[in-house]
Amino acid sequence: MKSEVATVMSFDDVRYSCVWEDHRLLDSALNVNCSDTVLSICSAGCNVLHLLLSGPAKVVAIDLSPAQLSLLELKLIGIGHLEHEDFLCLLGYRTSTQRCATDLYSTLRPHLSDRARSFFDSRDTLFHEGLFRCGRLERYFHGFQTHPTVVAARPAIERLLRSSSLAEQQRAFEELSSPAFTDLFRFYFGREMMAKNGRDPAQFSHVAHGDVGGYFEGRFRHACMGMPVADNFYLRQFLLGHPLELEDAQPYLRRSSFHKLKALAGRVELVQEELESYLSRQPDGALSKANLSDVFEYMSEGLSDAVFGELSRCLRAGGRLAYWNLLTDRQRPAQLRGELAPQKALALSLWKADRAWFYKAFHIDERLP
Repeated sequence: MKSEVATVMSFDDVRYSCVWEDHRLLDSALNVNCSDTVLSICSAGCNVLHLLLSGPAKVVAIDLSPAQLSLLELKLIGIGHLEHEDFLCLLGYRTSTQRCATDLYSTLRPHLSDRARSFFDSRDTLFHEGLFRCGRLERYFHGFQTHPTVVAARPAIERLLRSSSLAEQQRAFEELSSPAFTDLFRFYFGREMMAKNGRDPAQFSHVAHGDVGGYFEGRFRHACMGMPVADNFYLRQFLLGHPLELEDAQPYLRRSSFHKLKALAGRVELVQEELESYLSRQPDGALSKANLSDVFEYMSEGLSDAVFGELSRCLRAGGRLAYWNLLTDRQRPAQLRGELAPQKALALSLWKADRAWFYKAFHIDERLP
């Protein structure tokens, strides 16, 4: 079966230059160890690299998009051949008077696959913009961050992000959430605007939710008033466009992680293929853990059920799946209740602490013996 989104959605450009899914949930949900073979949706590669830090035997990063796979490949090659500070310059997080990102790319280019070389050779402007903000979604967020209404609210945003208690956050958010700011938020992150400029109309094909802007505004309000902001770099990056301190951002960016990743980078396999096609070629029990991102969001219920069936077949006993629901409810189908056991209590407790505040649910399924 062919993914419905694959037939109508373009994969020519980077859609996500950062992963907006909290890596801490994957730590607790999957508990990756040295014996694991892990399947992960590639996206921007941030969580692929985070899972790699746990030292699994192998991580398979799968995506339909050659752009997303090229981005992760460049990160892996950069980790292998650069020092930490130059790696941050390559991604746009640091500037250097010695070597610019395009120069660094030139040194890495001979080590890249034909696919990645072809992609980046024709898009050198991505290095000028900064790779970490080159994605379609990140550019869309930038439009919000630089809107006059948001610029005028920057003092309140900064007070919110400096808050040291929930009570202080709540006071700052009440100041931030003026009628003008709230109206802009609901409009900008409404279905029509998001489909046209931030994501893709095909990504809303199975979304029944009417007031998308109201949904996102409610989740944003919860992140600002109901969760600590002190360590929430997802919220900071959403509002400011960059993390304040890289040591508080995704673990793969930290100096303390870099040399470990150098030793592990060869354990990542990049696969450009539909998920269902890839799974159909794997033997029973080939996988032990899987990070499925919110991939089921873009599938019909029938296709989603079929993919769950293939995942169940490919998982070893005791293996686990972790995945998010954004706007569409997708879970393990009832016919697999004798094979996949939802870990509801753990998943709910993790979702309540999810710093990537967009999602309506988080799910963990464990393969029964």
